[in-house]
Amino acid sequence: MLVNKKIKYIVLSLLISILPIHTIFANGVHPGSVMVFSAEAQNISIAVHTVPVVGNMHITIHLADKKSGNPISNAGIQLFAIASSPLAIPMDPLAATPTMNQPGWYWVNLPVTEVGNWSIILIVQHLNNNHLCVVSY
Repeated sequence: MLVNKKIKYIVLSLLISILPIHTIFANGVHPGSVMVFSAEAQNISIAVHTVPVVGNMHITIHLADKKSGNPISNAGIQLFAIASSPLAIPMDPLAATPTMNQPGWYWVNLPVTEVGNWSIILIVQHLNNNHLCVVSY
Protein backbone atom coordinates (compact mmCIF):
# COMPACT_ATOMS: atom_id res chain seq x y z
CA MET A 1 0.00 0.00 0.00
CA LEU A 2 2.88 2.36 0.79
CA VAL A 3 4.36 1.68 -2.66
CA ASN A 4 1.08 2.75 -4.34
CA LYS A 5 1.09 6.07 -2.47
CA LYS A 6 4.69 6.71 -3.51
CA ILE A 7 3.86 5.90 -7.15
CA LYS A 8 0.82 8.21 -7.06
CA TYR A 9 2.99 10.98 -5.60
CA ILE A 10 5.68 10.51 -8.26
CA VAL A 11 3.13 10.43 -11.11
CA LEU A 12 1.38 13.53 -9.77
CA SER A 13 4.71 15.35 -9.40
CA LEU A 14 5.66 14.49 -12.98
CA LEU A 15 2.29 15.66 -14.33
CA ILE A 16 2.56 18.96 -12.50
CA SER A 17 6.09 19.51 -13.75
CA ILE A 18 5.17 19.03 -17.43
CA LEU A 19 1.93 21.04 -17.44
CA PRO A 20 2.18 24.49 -19.02
CA ILE A 21 2.58 27.36 -16.59
CA HIS A 22 0.26 30.33 -16.97
CA THR A 23 1.02 33.71 -15.50
CA ILE A 24 -1.55 35.02 -13.07
CA PHE A 25 -1.85 38.73 -12.34
CA ALA A 26 -3.32 40.01 -9.10
CA ASN A 27 -4.39 43.43 -10.28
CA GLY A 28 -7.56 44.45 -11.99
CA VAL A 29 -11.09 43.81 -10.82
CA HIS A 30 -11.10 41.19 -8.02
CA PRO A 31 -13.96 38.96 -6.88
CA GLY A 32 -15.87 40.88 -4.22
CA SER A 33 -14.45 44.21 -5.31
CA VAL A 34 -16.61 47.24 -5.94
CA MET A 35 -16.10 50.26 -8.12
CA VAL A 36 -15.82 53.03 -5.56
CA PHE A 37 -15.22 55.85 -8.01
CA SER A 38 -15.56 56.61 -11.71
CA ALA A 39 -15.06 59.93 -13.48
CA GLU A 40 -13.69 61.69 -16.53
CA ALA A 41 -11.26 64.56 -16.16
CA GLN A 42 -8.88 66.21 -18.64
CA ASN A 43 -9.67 63.61 -21.33
CA ILE A 44 -8.86 60.75 -18.92
CA SER A 45 -11.41 58.15 -17.80
CA ILE A 46 -10.67 57.01 -14.26
CA ALA A 47 -12.11 53.96 -12.48
CA VAL A 48 -11.16 52.92 -8.95
CA HIS A 49 -11.91 49.43 -7.57
CA THR A 50 -11.30 47.89 -4.15
CA VAL A 51 -12.48 45.31 -1.68
CA PRO A 52 -13.27 47.55 1.32
CA VAL A 53 -11.50 46.14 4.38
CA VAL A 54 -9.77 47.40 7.48
CA GLY A 55 -6.09 46.60 7.18
CA ASN A 56 -4.04 46.61 4.01
CA MET A 57 -6.69 47.59 1.45
CA HIS A 58 -5.62 46.86 -2.15
CA ILE A 59 -6.84 49.55 -4.55
CA THR A 60 -6.71 49.22 -8.32
CA ILE A 61 -7.01 52.20 -10.62
CA HIS A 62 -7.72 52.03 -14.35
CA LEU A 63 -6.90 54.93 -16.67
CA ALA A 64 -8.02 55.21 -20.28
CA ASP A 65 -8.07 57.93 -22.91
CA LYS A 66 -11.58 59.43 -22.91
CA LYS A 67 -11.78 59.74 -26.69
CA SER A 68 -10.19 56.51 -27.92
CA GLY A 69 -10.71 54.27 -24.90
CA ASN A 70 -7.06 53.18 -25.13
CA PRO A 71 -5.41 52.40 -21.78
CA ILE A 72 -2.99 54.97 -20.37
CA SER A 73 0.12 53.25 -19.07
CA ASN A 74 2.44 56.20 -18.70
CA ALA A 75 0.89 58.21 -15.89
CA GLY A 76 1.95 59.16 -12.42
CA ILE A 77 -0.68 58.75 -9.71
CA GLN A 78 -0.54 60.01 -6.12
CA LEU A 79 -3.22 58.94 -3.63
CA PHE A 80 -4.02 60.93 -0.51
CA ALA A 81 -6.32 59.38 2.11
CA ILE A 82 -8.04 61.31 4.90
CA ALA A 83 -10.09 59.51 7.56
CA SER A 84 -13.23 61.13 8.93
CA SER A 85 -12.25 60.37 12.52
CA PRO A 86 -10.37 63.12 14.36
CA LEU A 87 -8.30 60.38 16.05
CA ALA A 88 -7.03 58.94 12.76
CA ILE A 89 -3.32 59.03 12.08
CA PRO A 90 -2.48 61.30 9.11
CA MET A 91 -0.96 59.48 6.15
CA ASP A 92 1.72 60.44 3.70
CA PRO A 93 0.71 60.39 0.02
CA LEU A 94 1.07 57.02 -1.68
CA ALA A 95 2.33 56.51 -5.24
CA ALA A 96 0.41 54.03 -7.37
CA THR A 97 2.47 51.41 -9.18
CA PRO A 98 1.79 50.48 -12.83
CA THR A 99 0.77 46.84 -13.26
CA MET A 100 3.08 44.87 -15.51
CA ASN A 101 1.45 43.29 -18.57
CA GLN A 102 -1.91 44.98 -17.92
CA PRO A 103 -1.98 48.34 -19.72
CA GLY A 104 -3.80 51.13 -17.94
CA TRP A 105 -3.95 49.40 -14.54
CA TYR A 106 -2.21 50.75 -11.43
CA TRP A 107 -2.29 49.56 -7.83
CA VAL A 108 -1.65 50.88 -4.35
CA ASN A 109 -2.07 49.35 -0.90
CA LEU A 110 -3.76 51.70 1.55
CA PRO A 111 -3.24 50.92 5.25
CA VAL A 112 -6.76 51.48 6.59
CA THR A 113 -6.54 51.69 10.38
CA GLU A 114 -10.21 51.98 11.27
CA VAL A 115 -13.75 51.63 9.97
CA GLY A 116 -15.30 54.89 8.80
CA ASN A 117 -15.65 57.27 5.93
CA TRP A 118 -12.47 58.03 4.09
CA SER A 119 -11.89 60.83 1.61
CA ILE A 120 -9.54 59.94 -1.20
CA ILE A 121 -7.79 62.42 -3.46
CA LEU A 122 -6.11 61.20 -6.64
CA ILE A 123 -3.62 63.33 -8.51
CA VAL A 124 -3.11 61.91 -12.00
CA GLN A 125 -0.46 63.23 -14.36
CA HIS A 126 -0.52 61.87 -17.91
CA LEU A 127 3.14 61.97 -18.87
CA ASN A 128 2.67 62.12 -22.67
CA ASN A 129 0.60 65.28 -22.85
CA ASN A 130 1.22 66.89 -19.44
CA HIS A 131 -2.45 66.65 -18.43
CA LEU A 132 -2.81 67.00 -14.68
CA CYS A 133 -6.09 66.24 -13.00
CA VAL A 134 -7.15 66.11 -9.39
CA VAL A 135 -10.21 64.09 -8.42
CA SER A 136 -11.63 63.28 -5.02
CA TYR A 137 -14.21 60.86 -3.73
